[in-house]
Amino acid sequence: MNPKSKRVLISNATIVSMDPGLGVIERGDLLIEEDRIAQVGLTIDCDDAESIDASGMIVAPGFVDTHRHVWQTQLRGVAANWSLFDYSCLMRNAYGVSYDPEDAYLGNFAGALEALAAGVTTLVDHSHLQISEEHSAGLIRGLREAGVRGVYCHGLYANPRIVPGAPFDAQALFSFLQPARRASATSPSGSRPRRRWKRKARRSNNAPFLLDPPN
Repeated sequence: MNPKSKRVLISNATIVSMDPGLGVIERGDLLIEEDRIAQVGLTIDCDDAESIDASGMIVAPGFVDTHRHVWQTQLRGVAANWSLFDYSCLMRNAYGVSYDPEDAYLGNFAGALEALAAGVTTLVDHSHLQISEEHSAGLIRGLREAGVRGVYCHGLYANPRIVPGAPFDAQALFSFLQPARRASATSPSGSRPRRRWKRKARRSNNAPFLLDPPN
């Protein structure tokens, strides 16, 4: 089969097949044709394939990550000492609304590539960055261009609106978050007061929270 680059032979690998009939092959070969696994066995003869010696390595199906907020790739480490309340307020209502569509694209593109490098070939992207249609389009484009198998889950969170370049209205943000702080202080997770706050917050999405642009 030509061209040669369309066939890849991985040899001498420990193959974790996840197939009950094959099990784990401690030293085996795997042949890829186009984007499909064509053959798995102890020894495969294929002279016209690109050869990869995987001695001492493991070949296994890709991992599946069923809950990842891919857009937050640029913000890794920011929330190390945050509470869940801090995360809900700051990640979604401060950092998130500072993203423009290109930031959204880069977050999902780099985050999906990072997942692939770690062996995650399928992910479910729980996305809460639906600030505009352009943001959503950028998020989807990032997943597609990275080549990951991605399920894009359109978030229902009511992101505060932002007018880039205008001054930050701290009082508007404080008023928006005040019901959440009261619910967090008085109610266990999942209780009725917390659910009432969520509904109220969605209805309160009219006040813009204005942020200064970065210098």
